[in-house]
Amino acid sequence: MSVRQSILAVLTLGPAYGLQLHDEVELRTCREGSLNVGQAYSTLGRLKTAGLVACESTTAGGLPLYELTPAGRQEAARWLGTAQQVSGSAWGEMMDHVLLAASLPGHDPLPLIRAYEEAWLDISSHEQNPENVGSSEVAGTRLARAQAEAERLLAHSALAWLEQFRTDTTGFTVAMQSERPRRGRRPLQLLKEH
Repeated sequence: MSVRQSILAVLTLGPAYGLQLHDEVELRTCREGSLNVGQAYSTLGRLKTAGLVACESTTAGGLPLYELTPAGRQEAARWLGTAQQVSGSAWGEMMDHVLLAASLPGHDPLPLIRAYEEAWLDISSHEQNPENVGSSEVAGTRLARAQAEAERLLAHSALAWLEQFRTDTTGFTVAMQSERPRRGRRPLQLLKEH
């Protein structure tokens, strides 16, 4: 999932400093591997250059507070309502996208869930097309069929997960954490429910 889009989405909750944004993305998603703090700060720099975030104020401790510009707010809203391309390799990204959207207080994740359901329905409805290639069937054709079947089965799983998630989206929202780490140490992380 895009670090850029994740940071913009979290900033819809209000101004935040860099490490706080890093921790919020980590808390709200099931990313494979952790997000590098340096990557979060370099992304913030690019977002500022692109005019999507501004840094108009600071915390009491002097940390810069990043906030969305009108263009950044528009970009975040667009991403939070649009399903990304789906395939087997995009399963984790889709899951993080939905979880992040569901965790934002005041944001309705149902349009995004429906958009993903439509995308996965298209894949799950494709029937295997057994081609008559005879006894000299090439391995490439068999591999392509196996890959298509794997995608179809994954689509069924994605649809089941999305349906279960859609039936009860309550209790997933998380307010922005305000506890600042002392002496460079992070506060205790909340346990994620998976």
